[in-house]
Amino acid sequence: MKKASAPQNDIALDMTPMIDCTFNLLIFFILVVDLGQQELEKVTLPRASQFQKDDKNEKGRKVVNLDIEGVIKVKRRPFALEQLRTDLKIWSDMYPREENGLCSKPILIRTDRGTEMKHVQKIMQLCGEKGLQIYKIELACSEDAPGFHAIETPGKKGLE
Repeated sequence: MKKASAPQNDIALDMTPMIDCTFNLLIFFILVVDLGQQELEKVTLPRASQFQKDDKNEKGRKVVNLDIEGVIKVKRRPFALEQLRTDLKIWSDMYPREENGLCSKPILIRTDRGTEMKHVQKIMQLCGEKGLQIYKIELACSEDAPGFHAIETPGKKGLE
């Protein structure tokens, strides 16, 4: 008869798959964080004497960037005005409309300080077209200048 052998306790554990998974997760999270920042184009925002603090937790808000030459960019891709119209239509159809048929979500326009206002006006006119009817338009401004102060009452219309 053969004698029963003692169990071996020195089984080698291969850590290579665990290290591969860790690096893959690390790369995934780095990319996800980077993709979240892609909406904001690098522009020098105009200054305003009064402003309301931005609600960065606004879900579903569309961000449109205008560079100094008036080139429209959405998520770092240049858009012609017709492309923007199509993109805004698809975006606005994803959300329920208000009772009067207006889009319930806001659009944020970020423009460079030196951009001519006629380029912003084109986007604002586009938002007012039938089928889009986006009336919540927010304009980004910089608060890095002295003398800036927030408007104290959020429901206040216009500037003083």
